[in-house]
Amino acid sequence: MKIEKLDINNIGGIKKLSLVFNARLNVICGENGIGKSTILNIIADIFAYNERVVKRNAMVEEGNYRAKFSDFEVNNIIKDFDPYSITDSVSHMNDAVYLMNFQVDREIKYSKLSAIPGDPLRPAYQIANQASLGITPDEIKGWFVNRCLYSKQEKGFTSAMRKNLSIAKEAFNILDKTTTFNYIDPHTNDIILHTTKGDVYFEYLSSGYKTIIYIILGLLKEIEYRFQELSYDMFDGIILIDEIDMHLHPLWQDKLLQALKNMFKSAQIIVTTHSPSILQNIEKEEIIALTTDEVGNTVCKELDLGEYGLQGWTLEEILKDVMGMPSTTSKLYTDTINAFDQAMMDEDIANIKKYYEILDRMLHPDSVLRKLLQIQMAGMEE
Repeated sequence: MKIEKLDINNIGGIKKLSLVFNARLNVICGENGIGKSTILNIIADIFAYNERVVKRNAMVEEGNYRAKFSDFEVNNIIKDFDPYSITDSVSHMNDAVYLMNFQVDREIKYSKLSAIPGDPLRPAYQIANQASLGITPDEIKGWFVNRCLYSKQEKGFTSAMRKNLSIAKEAFNILDKTTTFNYIDPHTNDIILHTTKGDVYFEYLSSGYKTIIYIILGLLKEIEYRFQELSYDMFDGIILIDEIDMHLHPLWQDKLLQALKNMFKSAQIIVTTHSPSILQNIEKEEIIALTTDEVGNTVCKELDLGEYGLQGWTLEEILKDVMGMPSTTSKLYTDTINAFDQAMMDEDIANIKKYYEILDRMLHPDSVLRKLLQIQMAGMEE
Protein backbone atom coordinates (compact mmCIF):
# COMPACT_ATOMS: atom_id res chain seq x y z
CA MET A 1 0.00 0.00 0.00
CA LYS A 2 1.34 3.43 -1.02
CA ILE A 3 -0.15 6.92 -1.03
CA GLU A 4 0.07 8.61 -4.42
CA LYS A 5 -1.73 11.94 -4.05
CA LEU A 6 -3.19 14.10 -1.28
CA ASP A 7 -5.47 17.14 -1.68
CA ILE A 8 -6.08 19.26 1.44
CA ASN A 9 -8.71 21.97 1.87
CA ASN A 10 -9.05 23.98 5.10
CA ILE A 11 -7.46 21.47 7.46
CA GLY A 12 -5.46 22.95 10.32
CA GLY A 13 -3.47 25.87 8.98
CA ILE A 14 -3.54 24.63 5.38
CA LYS A 15 -6.17 26.28 3.17
CA LYS A 16 -5.51 24.51 -0.12
CA LEU A 17 -2.64 22.21 -1.01
CA SER A 18 -2.06 19.32 -3.43
CA LEU A 19 0.82 16.89 -2.98
CA VAL A 20 2.13 14.03 -5.10
CA PHE A 21 4.25 11.33 -3.44
CA ASN A 22 6.73 8.91 -4.94
CA ALA A 23 6.68 5.26 -3.91
CA ARG A 24 9.89 5.29 -1.85
CA LEU A 25 11.23 8.34 0.00
CA ASN A 26 9.49 11.69 0.52
CA VAL A 27 11.10 14.40 2.67
CA ILE A 28 8.77 17.31 3.55
CA CYS A 29 10.57 20.51 4.52
CA GLY A 30 9.76 24.16 5.17
CA GLU A 31 9.63 26.75 7.90
CA ASN A 32 7.90 26.23 11.27
CA GLY A 33 4.09 26.32 11.30
CA ILE A 34 3.73 25.72 7.58
CA GLY A 35 1.82 22.44 7.98
CA LYS A 36 4.40 19.63 7.74
CA SER A 37 3.04 17.73 10.75
CA THR A 38 -0.55 18.36 9.59
CA ILE A 39 0.20 16.44 6.39
CA LEU A 40 1.39 13.40 8.36
CA ASN A 41 -1.59 13.68 10.70
CA ILE A 42 -3.99 13.63 7.76
CA ILE A 43 -2.39 10.48 6.34
CA ALA A 44 -2.59 8.85 9.78
CA ASP A 45 -6.21 9.98 10.22
CA ILE A 46 -7.26 7.87 7.25
CA PHE A 47 -6.51 4.72 9.29
CA ALA A 48 -7.41 5.93 12.79
CA TYR A 49 -10.26 4.70 14.99
CA ASN A 50 -11.34 6.78 18.03
CA GLU A 51 -8.25 8.91 18.37
CA ARG A 52 -8.74 11.32 15.44
CA VAL A 53 -6.24 14.18 15.40
CA VAL A 54 -7.29 16.16 12.30
CA LYS A 55 -9.39 19.30 12.74
CA ARG A 56 -10.84 21.79 10.28
CA ASN A 57 -9.48 25.30 9.94
CA ALA A 58 -10.95 27.52 12.66
CA MET A 59 -12.05 30.12 10.11
CA VAL A 60 -14.38 27.82 8.17
CA GLU A 61 -17.31 25.52 8.94
CA GLU A 62 -15.97 22.54 7.04
CA GLY A 63 -12.69 21.14 5.76
CA ASN A 64 -11.89 18.09 3.67
CA TYR A 65 -9.09 15.98 2.31
CA ARG A 66 -8.88 13.56 -0.59
CA ALA A 67 -6.25 10.85 -0.79
CA LYS A 68 -5.44 8.42 -3.57
CA PHE A 69 -3.69 5.21 -2.59
CA SER A 70 -2.46 2.37 -4.75
CA ASP A 71 -5.45 0.28 -3.55
CA PHE A 72 -8.22 2.76 -2.73
CA GLU A 73 -9.31 6.40 -2.56
CA VAL A 74 -10.60 8.46 0.39
CA ASN A 75 -12.70 11.62 0.48
CA ASN A 76 -13.28 12.76 4.07
CA ILE A 77 -15.16 15.83 5.28
CA ILE A 78 -14.07 17.26 8.63
CA LYS A 79 -16.61 19.36 10.53
CA ASP A 80 -15.18 18.93 14.03
CA PHE A 81 -13.04 21.52 15.80
CA ASP A 82 -13.42 20.48 19.43
CA PRO A 83 -10.37 18.25 20.12
CA TYR A 84 -12.52 15.88 22.19
CA SER A 85 -15.10 15.25 19.50
CA ILE A 86 -15.01 12.28 17.14
CA THR A 87 -15.22 13.03 13.45
CA ASP A 88 -17.72 11.19 11.27
CA SER A 89 -15.23 10.76 8.43
CA VAL A 90 -14.61 7.27 7.05
CA SER A 91 -11.71 5.30 8.56
CA HIS A 92 -9.82 2.51 6.78
CA MET A 93 -8.82 1.04 10.13
CA ASN A 94 -8.51 -2.50 8.76
CA ASP A 95 -5.63 -1.24 6.60
CA ALA A 96 -3.85 0.34 9.60
CA VAL A 97 -1.47 -2.62 9.76
CA TYR A 98 0.27 -1.07 6.75
CA LEU A 99 0.92 2.27 8.47
CA MET A 100 3.81 2.86 10.90
CA ASN A 101 3.65 6.29 12.55
CA PHE A 102 6.41 7.84 14.69
CA GLN A 103 5.63 11.15 16.35
CA VAL A 104 8.06 13.63 17.88
CA ASP A 105 7.99 12.15 21.41
CA ARG A 106 10.55 9.35 21.12
CA GLU A 107 11.89 9.12 24.66
CA ILE A 108 13.01 5.76 26.00
CA LYS A 109 13.17 5.55 29.80
CA TYR A 110 14.55 2.68 31.85
CA SER A 111 11.96 0.08 32.71
CA LYS A 112 12.50 -3.19 34.56
CA LEU A 113 11.42 -6.26 32.63
CA SER A 114 10.18 -8.68 35.29
CA ALA A 115 9.22 -11.41 32.81
CA ILE A 116 9.74 -12.32 29.16
CA PRO A 117 6.55 -11.24 27.34
CA GLY A 118 4.93 -13.15 24.51
CA ASP A 119 3.63 -11.51 21.35
CA PRO A 120 0.37 -9.62 22.03
CA LEU A 121 -2.74 -10.31 20.00
CA ARG A 122 -4.07 -6.84 19.28
CA PRO A 123 -7.49 -6.25 17.73
CA ALA A 124 -7.77 -4.04 14.64
CA TYR A 125 -9.00 -0.99 16.57
CA GLN A 126 -5.84 -0.96 18.74
CA ILE A 127 -3.61 -0.97 15.67
CA ALA A 128 -5.81 1.74 14.17
CA ASN A 129 -5.35 3.91 17.25
CA GLN A 130 -1.60 3.45 16.85
CA ALA A 131 -2.01 5.10 13.46
CA SER A 132 -2.90 8.44 15.04
CA LEU A 133 -1.19 8.17 18.44
CA GLY A 134 2.06 6.75 17.07
CA ILE A 135 4.20 3.76 17.96
CA THR A 136 5.28 3.84 21.61
CA PRO A 137 8.46 2.38 23.18
CA ASP A 138 6.53 0.24 25.67
CA GLU A 139 7.05 -3.16 24.03
CA ILE A 140 10.41 -2.62 22.29
CA LYS A 141 12.57 -3.98 25.11
CA GLY A 142 10.34 -7.00 25.73
CA TRP A 143 10.26 -7.86 22.02
CA PHE A 144 14.06 -7.71 21.65
CA VAL A 145 14.75 -9.74 24.80
CA ASN A 146 12.15 -12.34 23.75
CA ARG A 147 13.72 -12.71 20.31
CA CYS A 148 17.28 -12.95 21.65
CA LEU A 149 16.41 -15.68 24.13
CA TYR A 150 14.07 -17.74 21.93
CA SER A 151 16.38 -17.58 18.92
CA LYS A 152 18.42 -20.33 20.59
CA GLN A 153 15.72 -22.93 19.94
CA GLU A 154 15.41 -24.61 16.56
CA LYS A 155 11.63 -24.99 16.39
CA GLY A 156 9.15 -22.13 16.38
CA PHE A 157 11.69 -19.46 15.48
CA THR A 158 11.20 -18.72 11.78
CA SER A 159 13.72 -17.59 9.20
CA ALA A 160 11.96 -14.20 9.02
CA MET A 161 12.35 -13.78 12.80
CA ARG A 162 16.06 -14.63 12.56
CA LYS A 163 16.51 -12.10 9.78
CA ASN A 164 14.69 -9.40 11.76
CA LEU A 165 16.71 -10.13 14.91
CA SER A 166 19.98 -9.95 13.00
CA ILE A 167 19.24 -6.46 11.67
CA ALA A 168 17.91 -5.43 15.11
CA LYS A 169 21.29 -6.26 16.69
CA GLU A 170 23.04 -4.25 13.98
CA ALA A 171 20.87 -1.21 14.82
CA PHE A 172 22.92 -0.65 17.98
CA ASN A 173 26.08 0.12 16.00
CA ILE A 174 24.57 1.83 12.99
CA LEU A 175 25.90 5.22 14.13
CA ASP A 176 29.00 4.20 16.03
CA LYS A 177 30.81 0.95 15.26
CA THR A 178 32.31 0.94 18.77
CA THR A 179 28.86 0.42 20.31
CA THR A 180 27.57 -3.14 19.90
CA PHE A 181 24.97 -5.45 21.40
CA ASN A 182 26.68 -7.63 24.00
CA TYR A 183 24.23 -9.83 25.93
CA ILE A 184 20.97 -10.09 27.90
CA ASP A 185 21.58 -9.98 31.64
CA PRO A 186 20.05 -13.23 32.98
CA HIS A 187 19.33 -11.69 36.38
CA THR A 188 17.56 -8.50 35.27
CA ASN A 189 16.57 -9.18 31.62
CA ASP A 190 18.36 -5.95 30.66
CA ILE A 191 19.90 -5.32 27.24
CA ILE A 192 23.64 -4.78 27.75
CA LEU A 193 25.72 -2.97 25.16
CA HIS A 194 29.49 -2.88 24.85
CA THR A 195 31.00 0.60 24.42
CA THR A 196 34.46 2.15 24.66
CA LYS A 197 33.43 3.35 28.15
CA GLY A 198 32.43 -0.12 29.31
CA ASP A 199 29.19 -2.14 29.32
CA VAL A 200 25.98 -0.12 29.74
CA TYR A 201 22.22 -0.64 29.68
CA PHE A 202 20.84 0.44 26.32
CA GLU A 203 18.53 2.95 28.07
CA TYR A 204 21.64 4.89 29.18
CA LEU A 205 22.67 5.82 25.65
CA SER A 206 22.32 9.44 24.49
CA SER A 207 18.92 10.77 23.40
CA GLY A 208 20.06 10.75 19.79
CA TYR A 209 21.23 7.17 19.96
CA LYS A 210 17.99 6.04 21.57
CA THR A 211 16.03 7.80 18.81
CA ILE A 212 17.68 5.47 16.30
CA ILE A 213 16.91 2.41 18.43
CA TYR A 214 13.32 3.57 18.99
CA ILE A 215 12.58 3.88 15.28
CA ILE A 216 14.39 0.82 13.92
CA LEU A 217 13.45 -1.63 16.69
CA GLY A 218 9.95 -0.14 16.82
CA LEU A 219 9.49 -0.91 13.14
CA LEU A 220 10.87 -4.44 13.41
CA LYS A 221 8.71 -5.17 16.45
CA GLU A 222 5.53 -3.90 14.80
CA ILE A 223 6.18 -5.80 11.57
CA GLU A 224 6.49 -9.06 13.51
CA TYR A 225 3.52 -8.40 15.79
CA ARG A 226 1.26 -7.47 12.87
CA PHE A 227 2.39 -9.91 10.18
CA GLN A 228 4.21 -12.67 12.13
CA GLU A 229 5.98 -14.29 9.17
CA LEU A 230 7.18 -11.11 7.43
CA SER A 231 10.82 -10.02 7.29
CA TYR A 232 11.64 -6.32 7.55
CA ASP A 233 12.62 -5.91 3.90
CA MET A 234 9.26 -7.26 2.71
CA PHE A 235 7.09 -4.69 4.50
CA ASP A 236 5.47 -2.68 1.71
CA GLY A 237 3.36 -0.20 3.67
CA ILE A 238 3.93 3.41 4.75
CA ILE A 239 6.37 4.71 7.38
CA LEU A 240 5.66 8.21 8.76
CA ILE A 241 8.29 10.00 10.89
CA ASP A 242 7.71 13.53 12.14
CA GLU A 243 10.91 15.58 12.57
CA ILE A 244 13.27 12.72 11.80
CA ASP A 245 16.26 14.91 12.72
CA MET A 246 15.09 15.42 16.32
CA HIS A 247 17.86 14.76 18.93
CA LEU A 248 20.32 13.79 16.20
CA HIS A 249 23.71 15.29 15.40
CA PRO A 250 23.85 16.41 11.73
CA LEU A 251 26.25 13.54 10.97
CA TRP A 252 23.67 11.06 12.26
CA GLN A 253 20.61 12.54 10.57
CA ASP A 254 21.42 11.39 7.07
CA LYS A 255 22.79 8.06 8.38
CA LEU A 256 19.41 7.24 9.91
CA LEU A 257 17.46 8.18 6.79
CA GLN A 258 19.74 6.20 4.49
CA ALA A 259 19.65 3.20 6.87
CA LEU A 260 15.84 3.20 6.83
CA LYS A 261 15.83 3.48 3.06
CA ASN A 262 18.24 0.55 2.71
CA MET A 263 16.60 -1.68 5.32
CA PHE A 264 12.94 -1.14 4.49
CA LYS A 265 13.43 -1.21 0.74
CA SER A 266 9.81 -2.15 -0.06
CA ALA A 267 8.22 0.56 2.11
CA GLN A 268 7.16 4.12 1.33
CA ILE A 269 8.88 6.51 3.75
CA ILE A 270 7.44 9.98 4.41
CA VAL A 271 9.29 12.22 6.88
CA THR A 272 9.38 15.88 7.90
CA THR A 273 12.61 17.72 8.65
CA HIS A 274 14.23 21.05 9.46
CA SER A 275 17.67 19.69 8.60
CA PRO A 276 19.64 21.06 5.63
CA SER A 277 22.07 18.15 6.15
CA ILE A 278 19.33 15.68 5.20
CA LEU A 279 18.20 17.71 2.19
CA GLN A 280 21.80 17.96 1.00
CA ASN A 281 22.07 14.18 0.68
CA ILE A 282 18.88 13.07 -1.06
CA GLU A 283 17.65 12.97 -4.65
CA LYS A 284 15.67 15.88 -6.07
CA GLU A 285 12.52 13.77 -6.58
CA GLU A 286 12.55 12.95 -2.86
CA ILE A 287 12.16 16.60 -1.79
CA ILE A 288 8.76 18.17 -1.04
CA ALA A 289 9.49 21.81 -0.19
CA LEU A 290 6.70 23.96 1.26
CA THR A 291 6.46 27.74 1.47
CA THR A 292 3.77 30.42 1.82
CA ASP A 293 2.41 32.56 -0.99
CA GLU A 294 1.74 36.30 -0.88
CA VAL A 295 -1.47 35.86 1.14
CA GLY A 296 -0.11 33.27 3.59
CA ASN A 297 -1.36 30.05 1.99
CA THR A 298 0.83 26.95 2.18
CA VAL A 299 2.02 25.97 -1.30
CA CYS A 300 4.66 23.72 -2.84
CA LYS A 301 7.86 25.61 -3.53
CA GLU A 302 9.25 25.35 -7.03
CA LEU A 303 12.97 24.67 -6.75
CA ASP A 304 15.21 25.19 -9.75
CA LEU A 305 17.13 21.94 -9.29
CA GLY A 306 19.42 20.21 -11.71
CA GLU A 307 20.32 16.56 -11.99
CA TYR A 308 21.90 16.38 -8.53
CA GLY A 309 19.19 18.17 -6.55
CA LEU A 310 20.62 19.96 -3.52
CA GLN A 311 23.76 17.83 -3.31
CA GLY A 312 25.96 20.69 -4.54
CA TRP A 313 24.31 23.40 -2.43
CA THR A 314 25.83 24.71 0.78
CA LEU A 315 23.95 24.40 4.05
CA GLU A 316 23.54 28.18 4.07
CA GLU A 317 21.99 28.16 0.58
CA ILE A 318 19.54 25.42 1.59
CA LEU A 319 18.56 27.25 4.78
CA LYS A 320 17.86 30.48 2.93
CA ASP A 321 16.42 29.32 -0.41
CA VAL A 322 14.61 26.11 0.62
CA MET A 323 13.84 26.43 4.34
CA GLY A 324 12.92 30.13 4.19
CA MET A 325 15.44 31.32 6.78
CA PRO A 326 15.90 35.06 6.18
CA SER A 327 19.48 35.11 7.48
CA THR A 328 22.07 32.57 8.55
CA THR A 329 24.28 35.05 10.39
CA SER A 330 23.93 36.89 13.71
CA LYS A 331 22.46 40.38 13.94
CA LEU A 332 25.79 41.67 15.28
CA TYR A 333 27.65 40.36 12.24
CA THR A 334 25.03 41.72 9.83
CA ASP A 335 25.09 45.15 11.44
CA THR A 336 28.90 45.20 11.50
CA ILE A 337 29.42 44.18 7.87
CA ASN A 338 26.76 46.70 6.75
CA ALA A 339 28.48 49.44 8.75
CA PHE A 340 31.84 48.49 7.23
CA ASP A 341 30.38 48.61 3.69
CA GLN A 342 28.83 52.02 4.39
CA ALA A 343 32.12 53.35 5.72
CA MET A 344 33.85 52.13 2.56
CA MET A 345 31.29 53.96 0.42
CA ASP A 346 31.74 57.13 2.51
CA GLU A 347 35.54 56.74 2.47
CA ASP A 348 35.39 57.13 6.25
CA ILE A 349 38.85 55.84 7.18
CA ALA A 350 38.29 55.88 10.93
CA ASN A 351 35.15 53.75 10.75
CA ILE A 352 36.63 51.48 8.09
CA LYS A 353 39.43 50.60 10.51
CA LYS A 354 37.03 50.37 13.46
CA TYR A 355 34.66 47.87 11.81
CA TYR A 356 37.47 45.94 10.15
CA GLU A 357 39.04 45.27 13.54
CA ILE A 358 35.69 43.96 14.84
CA LEU A 359 35.22 41.72 11.79
CA ASP A 360 38.79 40.46 12.06
CA ARG A 361 38.07 39.26 15.60
CA MET A 362 34.64 37.90 14.67
CA LEU A 363 35.18 35.87 11.49
CA HIS A 364 36.21 32.22 11.28
CA PRO A 365 40.02 31.81 11.26
CA ASP A 366 39.90 30.33 7.74
CA SER A 367 37.16 32.61 6.38
CA VAL A 368 37.66 33.69 2.77
CA LEU A 369 36.06 37.03 3.65
CA ARG A 370 38.72 37.58 6.32
CA LYS A 371 41.44 37.20 3.67
CA LEU A 372 39.61 39.51 1.25
CA LEU A 373 39.27 42.16 3.95
CA GLN A 374 42.97 41.86 4.77
CA ILE A 375 43.83 42.45 1.09
CA GLN A 376 41.41 45.38 0.97
CA MET A 377 42.94 46.99 4.05
CA ALA A 378 46.49 46.41 2.81
CA GLY A 379 45.57 48.22 -0.42
CA MET A 380 44.30 51.20 1.55
CA GLU A 381 47.54 51.45 3.51
CA GLU A 382 49.55 51.51 0.30
